[in-house]
Amino acid sequence: MIIFPATGVFADLGPMGVSMFFVSAIVAQLIYTFGGSGFAGANGSMMIEVVPFFHILANSIANQIGEGDPLAVIATTLTAYAFSSILTGLAFFLLGALKLGVVVGFFPRHILVGCIGGVGAFLIETGLTVSMRISDDDFTISLETLRMMFLDGHVLLLWSIPLALAILLRVITSRVRHQLIFPLYFIVIPIVFYIVVAAARLDMGVLRREGWVFDMGASAREPWYKFYSYYDFGKVRWGPLWATLPTQFALLFFNILHPPLNVPALAVSLNDDVDTNKELVAHGYSNLLSGVIGSVPNYLVYVNTLLFYRVGGDNRIAGFLLAVATAVLLVIGPAPIAFIPVMVVGALIFVLGIDLVKEALWDCRHRVTWSEYVTIISIMVCMTVWDFVIGVLFGIIVSCFFFVVQNSQLRSIRAMYTGDLAMSAVRRPSLQRAYIREVSKQTTILRLQGVIPVLWYNNLCRRNDSQPHRRALLAATPRAIPRARSFAGRRSRYVRRRGLRTHPAAPRCTLRHARLLRLRC
Repeated sequence: MIIFPATGVFADLGPMGVSMFFVSAIVAQLIYTFGGSGFAGANGSMMIEVVPFFHILANSIANQIGEGDPLAVIATTLTAYAFSSILTGLAFFLLGALKLGVVVGFFPRHILVGCIGGVGAFLIETGLTVSMRISDDDFTISLETLRMMFLDGHVLLLWSIPLALAILLRVITSRVRHQLIFPLYFIVIPIVFYIVVAAARLDMGVLRREGWVFDMGASAREPWYKFYSYYDFGKVRWGPLWATLPTQFALLFFNILHPPLNVPALAVSLNDDVDTNKELVAHGYSNLLSGVIGSVPNYLVYVNTLLFYRVGGDNRIAGFLLAVATAVLLVIGPAPIAFIPVMVVGALIFVLGIDLVKEALWDCRHRVTWSEYVTIISIMVCMTVWDFVIGVLFGIIVSCFFFVVQNSQLRSIRAMYTGDLAMSAVRRPSLQRAYIREVSKQTTILRLQGVIPVLWYNNLCRRNDSQPHRRALLAATPRAIPRARSFAGRRSRYVRRRGLRTHPAAPRCTLRHARLLRLRC
């Protein structure tokens, strides 16, 4: 229901968002069930975390086109949503086909955690706007907004009750751990609500006007396939659509980080062995198909799949029945939404937002370094105050900065040995042994580590000043050899300055994955 903004041109498109959600979930479920995924009971669904990016896309298009042509705004927005799914599908397919699934897993995880925290903050804000029945643009951190939230008794009840329900749920789940508590809790809330309504003999029309129950109007009777009637490529404004590309790529960046992390974690939880690249290819097919038929991105949901396995859904027949049940809900349509209390949706959004913020700020506090934690907070602040795209870019820049700082503190020379540690085992006269023992001290073996920085040779020269040698053997990985060769000129200037003679240096041999570069002075 929150795929589209709740005001302006998109005010009555809540049922359309529900239909697109179900279509995307059915496509993903069928792809995974019919052999796409290695998990027999895989659960596919729309990516809820990308809702903030969808709102940015929709608001950007509406601002550029204007509300004077609502059909053009909706057609362009739907095309942008489908285009994001196609982009995501292409990226997943290429990553899987090229066997690059493991590479994505090396991307700094704290950037993803920061993005998740930013999404959580957005969901908390969305929970407030949905509960108070105001638009995202009208909700600003100002004295007027705070006065409305806390001094208006009616508005205070609208948002405080869902927030209290969300907090109560987390208090319950912290003490009682059972997979059915979450769904049963949100089933009980509307039952209690309608018991109170019946006991107080309240009018449903009044409750809808005052924001306690969703007012769907005529859209509640629309069929699920109604959103296809808005796909009119003659009305699509391509200029505003291409202007959303920065947001599209930020959304893509956020999307591709999930499966490489979720799939291995799910495999460990289920004690199963799966191929990450195969799962990425399956994600590619499901997102490409979803985009082609006009729906939104999807992915394999870790929590849903885990719960599905625990209740016995560990085979493909169960996965297919889940897709059939989802299709039945799709055909029924959005009419039941008109009877859902707003506090149910508000509490659900608050729960998701609180969980994501808690995961970003609290759960990882002892698992990341201080620099990574600062990066997480910075991403969240930028996403909340400015924009999601700015937050992602800022997080990447800050991560690069801290990466340089951390690696600059590492010593390139891991160890330093002299030749007298490995003396010759050949039997010789005592005079020769004494000579060899004395000369061997002039040979030094240096073991290098990590990425060799530009100024590593200065450190080598300082080591040589403290412990003079005539030959230096540098043990380094193959990728460090070109860097070492590039400093041959610097080495020559150094030895000439000391009045020594130089001899040509060349790689000598390869020992497994390391090479020895002999520098003779």
